[in-house]
Amino acid sequence: MTQIHKSHLDFLELAKHKFETNEKLHTYRDEYDGLIALRTGADRDCIEIFELGDYVANFVQQIEVKGDK
Repeated sequence: MTQIHKSHLDFLELAKHKFETNEKLHTYRDEYDGLIALRTGADRDCIEIFELGDYVANFVQQIEVKGDK
């Protein structure tokens, strides 16, 4: 289990602000610290925070584009 640090709590406050100012927003990502916040809960009043892992790969041309034949 990850320990909660001040940087996580700072990110929580930032995500909370973003979600409160845009009710359609479901995810918020901090590209620099590798954190992502998800709006969850039946009333959409909860925030889950995850640390993103390492880059795996870029899988190109995996989805067929309609009308591209």
